[in-house]
Amino acid sequence: MRLFAKVSIALVVLLAVLFGALAIGLPRLIESEGFGRSLRANASAVLGRPVEWDALRAGVFPPRLVIESPRIESEGGQTDASRPASRLRADAIDLRMAWLPLLQRRVEVDSLVFRGLDLVVTRTADGFELPVGGAGREGDASSSPDSPDTTADEGATSPAPAPGGAPADGADLGVALRRFVIEGGRIVVVDRTLAHPIEWRLEDVELEGREQERSGAAAIELHTRLAADGRDAGSLHASGTIDLGGAYDLDLDLTQIALAELQPYVEDVALAGAASGRISVAGAASSFASSSADLVVEDASIGMQGVTLRGRLAVQAERAGEAPLAFRGTLDAGEGGRIRASGTRAPSGGVQAEIELDAVDVTPFAPLAGGNRRLGGQASGHVALTTRDAGGLARLEGEVDVASARLVDGGLDLAGRLAVAFDLQPDASGGPVRMAGRAVLSEARVRADRVDLAGRFELGARREATEPIALTGEVALVDGGRVSWTGNATEEGRLDLNASLAAFDLAIAAPFLPDPSIRMGGRATGKARIVGPLGALELLSLDVDIESGQLETPDYGLSGPLHLTADLREPTKGLRGDVVVDLTRARLSYGESFRKPAGVRATAATKLTRTATGGTAFESVIALRNAERIVAKGALDGTTSIVLTAPAFDVKGWDELLPALAAWEAEGPVALEGLGLRFDEQGASRFEGRLELRDVGVRVSETGRVRLRGAIVGEGSTLRSDGLQAVTKGVVLAVDARVEDPFDVARFELGLDTVGAAEANDLVSAFTSRADTVFGPLALNGRLRGALSGGSSFYDALEGQVRFGIGEPGGGRLRGVSLLRTVLDQLPLLGGAARLTQPFRGGRSLDDWFTEYFERIEGDLAIGGGRIEARTLRLVYPGYEATLRGPLRLDDLTLDMKGELILKADLVTALRGATSPSAPAPVAGADPGTEPVAEPEQRKPIHIPLARVRGRLGAPEVSMTPETLLAVPKLLFQATGLDTLSIGVGKAIGRALGAGN
Repeated sequence: MRLFAKVSIALVVLLAVLFGALAIGLPRLIESEGFGRSLRANASAVLGRPVEWDALRAGVFPPRLVIESPRIESEGGQTDASRPASRLRADAIDLRMAWLPLLQRRVEVDSLVFRGLDLVVTRTADGFELPVGGAGREGDASSSPDSPDTTADEGATSPAPAPGGAPADGADLGVALRRFVIEGGRIVVVDRTLAHPIEWRLEDVELEGREQERSGAAAIELHTRLAADGRDAGSLHASGTIDLGGAYDLDLDLTQIALAELQPYVEDVALAGAASGRISVAGAASSFASSSADLVVEDASIGMQGVTLRGRLAVQAERAGEAPLAFRGTLDAGEGGRIRASGTRAPSGGVQAEIELDAVDVTPFAPLAGGNRRLGGQASGHVALTTRDAGGLARLEGEVDVASARLVDGGLDLAGRLAVAFDLQPDASGGPVRMAGRAVLSEARVRADRVDLAGRFELGARREATEPIALTGEVALVDGGRVSWTGNATEEGRLDLNASLAAFDLAIAAPFLPDPSIRMGGRATGKARIVGPLGALELLSLDVDIESGQLETPDYGLSGPLHLTADLREPTKGLRGDVVVDLTRARLSYGESFRKPAGVRATAATKLTRTATGGTAFESVIALRNAERIVAKGALDGTTSIVLTAPAFDVKGWDELLPALAAWEAEGPVALEGLGLRFDEQGASRFEGRLELRDVGVRVSETGRVRLRGAIVGEGSTLRSDGLQAVTKGVVLAVDARVEDPFDVARFELGLDTVGAAEANDLVSAFTSRADTVFGPLALNGRLRGALSGGSSFYDALEGQVRFGIGEPGGGRLRGVSLLRTVLDQLPLLGGAARLTQPFRGGRSLDDWFTEYFERIEGDLAIGGGRIEARTLRLVYPGYEATLRGPLRLDDLTLDMKGELILKADLVTALRGATSPSAPAPVAGADPGTEPVAEPEQRKPIHIPLARVRGRLGAPEVSMTPETLLAVPKLLFQATGLDTLSIGVGKAIGRALGAGN
């Protein structure tokens, strides 16, 4: 016991002596000039940069070296006016010593503690600018853990020589670092490789690295907060091991890492959200051991090619050695559905992935459809994706069902349930893609402008090796319409399709016509073929029957059944090819000038060619009504021109096609000799060629018809006659006619002249409703103008002047009319007295002058407003004549005129009983011995004013003025000769009575 006590006391005394020696010797050692030079030399050699500090101080318990305000500045440029490209500063560095080397007057650092670290690093295109260099100089004891002077128990290296090769004052510094600590540090990384530099900060850095026994590796623990340009970017915790040989095994715990701050480093993808979770990596400098990740991104937003997906993203990944990276992830968008993906990525880059869709809202994918299209629906199904090691797609297959699918594109609204199956396998060498696919849109509805369709749409595609893509498809509508197709397409988009149509409604295509004013409809049944790219077709072939067809423009109209065959070449570059159409059962119209009713034969076989100016020329062989062959040639080139040639055909009944002919009831043969028309936006504008009239009959009144012989010649906007004659019964009229704008108001000028002998009754019967009224030789000359259409009747529109004469030679007859009787009936006293005295006067009876035969009727007539205005109408009868002025209706010869009746001298004389100027007639009943009273040879003519002549020419009604009637006594005495019977009127009467007279 006493021995133990003595030994114990001795050890205590020894330790006290040793600690005392350290307390006295350590500060002297550290503060020596040689130690400072040795420390700077070792530090500069290890760090590769000059090292400065303000002061050194020592501690005993535990023994340590404290460097006050150390700093290392880079030799690079400045990041700004006050900050170097890189630097390292600290409030203090605490180097803790190993005990045993101190007893040997050597200082070896056991641990390194940085307090208040401030590290600035700059990233440039050349790499990172660090405030420290590489490892120490080759051969330095501090740089080799295998130095022969390393103690087995301490692991310290042999002393490093001071600068110049010899230790100063016997003080050496060695490094055997077993612990590395950063307390309250800040690390700044300025990334100047970006267009807009970013300053990354690791704030509140707490780092501890501790050497593990016997392994030579260091266990590290790191806590820090991240900031980007002053914005909070989350926090990081790292733990694990790492050794100087490059081996590592680390776990990174991420908390709310802001992905948006990583956007400058990612091209073509927009990122947002806060990532949290763990990442583990293990391996060595020359080999990879394993890695794993388990991350969750809250409020994730991933945008690419205009598509942005949002939700909660969970990602897991593992990789061991050279095995592929296995991953799985889920994007949960809540009501927007879920996307789950899993698969592997090989070290060489190839990816295999399975993607599951669960009621995913397709609305965000609208930008992939292009334009301003909108998408809707919820997609469910799976997709398998395989890429090649060198990049590029190896295979894409899957089946996706989209409930409530919808596509809105301008006026088009497409909705239904979409089922898609596909399998794409691109060739590795860039050759053709092997593919198979099928898309079915059921419960579909399509709405666009006037179109509203419902049904089922199906499209299929398949390709093997280098073959073209085989296409199939069908559209089946709920209204019974159907169209299906088979064929192929190349990768360049060239199609070769054969289609079959059954009761397919053509109104579907109406919204896609270039002119929205065009209305199109009907149900097509037949077949079609399409060859070439859709935008530049090489061939369009059709053979279809169309029921209830409809094609309407502001000028043209078609409705009803028709049959169409067409072979059009390059139709998108202008019409070229052959078209045959049968419109017999359809109705056709062109404005108001052409109307073809259903049932009238109308067929056309047309050859279309391209003009030098890019328009379309055509040549058609047309059968229309009873015209067997009408050849039409023309062009559609800004304006429309057409030239018609046809052998003679009868125009009877053509008024149902040409309404302008209806009033004329035309019949008889016509022939077309190059009759040409040119149409502009206002309609027919120019004419050429000839229309031969070969005895064509037309109605000119209710009872009369005229036959036309000659030709109509087109000259610009005018049609004129050439050798035209109008024949009605025995009357031949030479016609000099000219018509302007025939398809509009048809204004005409007409010259008429009788040719040869003509009978008035023939002409009057033809042109009026009063046949067999006036008879006699006729001479006529007229110049008329008017319009054949425009809403007015022919007679109302007619105007001009006509001069005529009837009765030369030989006189004529106005049947049933004695103008003298009509006038004298208005003067009964005059007529009665003449009849009463006629037995006493002798001579001709007054009734002999009441004849319907005239010597001459002549007139100078102005025509207009539906009536004839007679400048003069002179009716000459034996013994008297009438001169009238005023209107005469043309169609029924109705009169409304005034004038005068002239009783000529011979009639006045006859009224007195004078038989001749030299031998006056004796007074009837007079005594033989009584001498007649002498009379003048002739009486003066008597003028009787006619206030109004009404009725018709065949039944005139005469009215006189009161002044005329007051003159009756004078007229009476003049007419009967009572003014000369001065002897025994009573006696004469008595004799008459005695004789029984």
